Amino acid sequence: MTDTLSARPDRSTIGSADNSPSPGAPDTTDHQPSTAAEAAAWYALRLGWAIVPGAPVLAVLGRPVPGAASLGTVDVPALVGAAALERLGKTPGGCGPIADGQGRIRFMVDLGEEEPQDEHAWLEDWRAAGVDLRVGGPGGFCPLPTPGMVGRSRLVWTVPPDPARPTLPGARQITAVLDRAVRDAYPALWHVPTRGPV
Repeated sequence: MTDTLSARPDRSTIGSADNSPSPGAPDTTDHQPSTAAEAAAWYALRLGWAIVPGAPVLAVLGRPVPGAASLGTVDVPALVGAAALERLGKTPGGCGPIADGQGRIRFMVDLGEEEPQDEHAWLEDWRAAGVDLRVGGPGGFCPLPTPGMVGRSRLVWTVPPDPARPTLPGARQITAVLDRAVRDAYPALWHVPTRGPV
């Protein structure tokens, strides 16, 4: 089972794509969030993401947000993600937010207008290569780094979201980087061609 949740949590959603603060919402613009409630407000108000507050804070996937037609995730095992991070280190501005934890590295992406079944078609090549790459989208929820979370449930931002640069990369853009990173770092692992961009 993926750690990108598919069942709807029993919590209320806050935030929307219009990025409008709710009346009386806490001001989280001048300091880093130090509680789960502050983190939820920051993600909702500063990034415009639809959020399910709690511990951990969850992002609602598949909705339009500032900088993306449809918020999604691409997540991979830490081994593969670390190889991609090394490659992305040369151009960090184009990668978007990246979270690390639970043995995986998660890239926040724009799924665009592509239908989920189209995504799954090219994911079969990754599965055939033995790489556990997952795409989270409509109907899913993604745990976000949340103050107070410890141990195996703890997530951290490797590349934190920047409200001044909200545009997210496309899912295919990130998987192209992952593809090249795997081929360069672990050539024996990759033994089938992909239908995605190389």
